[in-house]
Amino acid sequence: MSRSVIVLGQHRSGTSAVAGILHHLGIPMGTPGNIESATHLVDGWPAFDSNPYGQFEDNDFVKIFNDGHGAWECPVWWTYSEETGQAAKDLVRKREYDHELWGLKTPQLCYTLMYLLDYLKDPVVIAIRRDFDDMVASLAKRSDYPIPVAQHIQSLYYSLYRGTKVKVKGRGVPLLELEFEEVLEFPYIATGKIMDFINIPLSMTLLDKAADSIQRAH
Repeated sequence: MSRSVIVLGQHRSGTSAVAGILHHLGIPMGTPGNIESATHLVDGWPAFDSNPYGQFEDNDFVKIFNDGHGAWECPVWWTYSEETGQAAKDLVRKREYDHELWGLKTPQLCYTLMYLLDYLKDPVVIAIRRDFDDMVASLAKRSDYPIPVAQHIQSLYYSLYRGTKVKVKGRGVPLLELEFEEVLEFPYIATGKIMDFINIPLSMTLLDKAADSIQRAH
């Protein structure tokens, strides 16, 4: 049976750091997007000045989620439809057919995971949390938003993130919760927790490679 590793978190919360660890552990993270604003590539993945060591978002899922969503800044506009659901289900089946273990990361999961769980056969979720004010400041800097605008956006995502975690727990899906500061300050410990959580045998080569991706980034 194929197992999926879902990275759950808001914009600027550290989801790229966790997804980068998964990537460097050898877990397929999907299809890289051809994002025009990317400044460079990391292992074929778009990277940016604000995210220099890779974004690792599956562009195939992002496009499906975008179809039901007017603008990422206002996630409450997103609506679930039969077409969106079928497209997501088909893509899940493809990922499960192609890989025994695969990962998925996009902040859109804060409002789409509750639907996606219906299609995933054996999911586990890694939820990452960061101080709210730090996320606001980071989003304001990256997108050149006034602080009140960034606060509003992050407030919407925070409510959705918390609600989705409740649903994940309620359905008995295995959940690993990490703190942003923990991942940055103690990357070897965080990587070890992730490897244990998804049952990857301990390998110092893999551990060094994945943890080093965090140390280089920060």
